[in-house]
Amino acid sequence: MSGLAGRGIVCGVSMAALLALGALTRAPYGIEEAQQAVIRLSWRARGVRVRQCRTLTPQEVEALPVHMRRERVCEGGIAPYRLRVALDEKVLESSVVSAAGAREDRPLYVYREVRVAPGRHRLSIDFLREETAETDPEAVPASTPARLTLDADLSLGAGQVALVTFDPKRRALVLRGAPSTSGSLRPERRKQP
Repeated sequence: MSGLAGRGIVCGVSMAALLALGALTRAPYGIEEAQQAVIRLSWRARGVRVRQCRTLTPQEVEALPVHMRRERVCEGGIAPYRLRVALDEKVLESSVVSAAGAREDRPLYVYREVRVAPGRHRLSIDFLREETAETDPEAVPASTPARLTLDADLSLGAGQVALVTFDPKRRALVLRGAPSTSGSLRPERRKQP
């Protein structure tokens, strides 16, 4: 096969592939997800630094190099939070959110998506700090309160997304979203203790 014939075949195959790709971009397709609404939880929390300390046994102290010997050892990190999400009084999630980083000393990140049927719903969110250890006396106060709650009645249309996020100025969870065809989002915050 000569070079000219080979180039012609390559050009022909390329042109056929390009035409097929163009035809596929015009093909109709259905998106099943557009029939549902989404409640998105997305926020970053700067928790309080905690530490757990213990006294080493004489054997543990002896096993350490001389320059590292001390009687008391403390490990620190950011206190975890418990996230509880309920929709129409049905608990969808109850999990512990730990800080990022190898030593769990970075901020906590929450990102969850809940797909729901369009219509009216009652959303309840509780984000509560777990007191697992003593607070580090040298720690900077947390910018995220020990407890965040949100109770809201909302109405969502198909394909709509409601966003729950943390507002650092109000120091509270807030609900944001575009008005739906059957109403608008109405957040009602529960009074914090």
